[in-house]
Amino acid sequence: RFDNVLYLVGNETFFSIAVGNYWANYINSRTTHLVAESRFYRPPMYLSKNFQNASAPSVINAINNFQIFKYLDLSQNGGNFGQLHYDNLVWYRNLALSNPRPINHTKTYCFNWPTGTQFNQRFAAPDNECTAKGWRTIFGGAASIRFHRFNARTPKPGLGLTTLGQTHIKSMRMFVDNFKVYNSTPNNNVLSNRTADEAYAMVNTGTQYAVFFTGKGNRTVSLNLSAAPGIFTMRWLNISNKTWQASTTVNGGSSLTLRTPNTGQWVVVLTRLGNTPPPPPPPTGNILTNGNFEQGPADWTNFGDNRTLLANSSQCRRGSCLRLD
Repeated sequence: RFDNVLYLVGNETFFSIAVGNYWANYINSRTTHLVAESRFYRPPMYLSKNFQNASAPSVINAINNFQIFKYLDLSQNGGNFGQLHYDNLVWYRNLALSNPRPINHTKTYCFNWPTGTQFNQRFAAPDNECTAKGWRTIFGGAASIRFHRFNARTPKPGLGLTTLGQTHIKSMRMFVDNFKVYNSTPNNNVLSNRTADEAYAMVNTGTQYAVFFTGKGNRTVSLNLSAAPGIFTMRWLNISNKTWQASTTVNGGSSLTLRTPNTGQWVVVLTRLGNTPPPPPPPTGNILTNGNFEQGPADWTNFGDNRTLLANSSQCRRGSCLRLD
């Protein structure tokens, strides 16, 4: 009936990989619109002691069977934490580059459940680790991130749509609206004076750079812009407040010291001037110039850019008016 259904083959199940492959083939044979993904789950984590094991069937099966698995899922990596959580994603992403597909994270856990341990050995993580897992997922090159559901269990499974979860989802949206994530790659090689799990970089060389700060370390790293001469705008996103700070300009072509404006988790975005996305076009309507004004609806507001949408006014305040029809 629908052409946008994404089936997850092998979520918390213990059937063999062959069974999962059978149903993935079946789904794909029914219609060209249905796709299947494989969750990194089989064998169970406590049977797979090393996440970065390319010979493990649970790792390589979906990567090799790209004809039937059009999406990948790496939710189980969400049990890991800190630098290793990021390193595992980048390792898996590089492994899949021969036949690249979106890597989803349908479950981003709050609790820690390291690879090689049983489920009952999981343990609580502080809130800043729960949120950092979401940001590391983005900066590690994943296609999607969802905070796992929240409930009153201890340790809590995820942030879900708690106030904290919604704050970070909103800030993530603000970030991806201002940074071309899908034109960029994870690249911590441009960072120096960095401690483990302190900061993570995404790079579109010469055009855009973004760095996520976890709040750890001394909140200061060096960003190598030697391959990017020119002038850049620099904006800091205060994640916890969901606000952008005022934009400044910096020079490229050399190393730049970045220090977060305050404690906590921050993202900084640098965009080379000349590569800044143009503002959205104004609404369609009748533009009246030279102060002429045709009475329109009552929802006229200041539009900026030398145009004004007026509210119950008989004249244009900026010499140029636009009427919403």
